[in-house]
Amino acid sequence: MPGVLELLPKLGSYKLAVTTGGHDKQGAEKILIDTGIRKYFEAVVSSDDVENGKPAPDVYFEAAKQLGVEPLNCLVIEDSVNGVESGKAAGMKAYGVNNDKEVREELDKSGADEVYISLQKVQIP
Repeated sequence: MPGVLELLPKLGSYKLAVTTGGHDKQGAEKILIDTGIRKYFEAVVSSDDVENGKPAPDVYFEAAKQLGVEPLNCLVIEDSVNGVESGKAAGMKAYGVNNDKEVREELDKSGADEVYISLQKVQIP
């Protein structure tokens, strides 16, 4: 996603995880390695690692567990409605990010706490 290379170094004081429903863990790991960003993430959780995929909250509960943090203290950054719904169902704050205007409107309707056009615009508290 455009802006990820600028955003990740700014998040150095946070524990980070990737959750995915679109790839198995091995595929997600390969993408992170190939893009040079694997080093930023302490955990990678796929829907294959849990009983129910997104929009169920299982992947986010598992990510929080692996990071050793309470779900209430987590922020989800998602590009899909299912992802936002999953994060919110886990009790997490959820930001929606998508460059498509219609998708951003759906992210807002799905309960995203903030919605952004790109990762370059995301404001982390």
